[in-house]
Amino acid sequence: ETMADCETTITIDRIPKDELTDEQRKPNLEVNRHSNRVAAADATETAVSLANNNQLEQARELLQKTMKEIKESPSANEEMAKGLITQLENSLQSLRSRESYSREGQYSMNQCYKAMKMQRCAASPVAMECA
Repeated sequence: ETMADCETTITIDRIPKDELTDEQRKPNLEVNRHSNRVAAADATETAVSLANNNQLEQARELLQKTMKEIKESPSANEEMAKGLITQLENSLQSLRSRESYSREGQYSMNQCYKAMKMQRCAASPVAMECA
């Protein structure tokens, strides 16, 4: 057998927004949970990079902005969002000074964002304390 290139066009008909029912307008909480997880992971990873470049204030601002977005999201009251907020708060705490970041934050924040990216966050009390 030989490999061949194929091309396919798929068309998806969508209901116009003004014709959606109330049920169809509801946000998908599963998608929102994972969007929050990815946002928290990306923010923590970027905060690590900023902190490594002595930009602690920018790192703190990024984590605070991400926490605000998660708190305002449709899945904010769910356990996963609460766990993400706890992890971001712990990361924020470790950025209180250059010394605290060097002593503990750089290690815990690296571990934390990697766990979030692998969908291992907020799964247990131990994981919620990863930062």
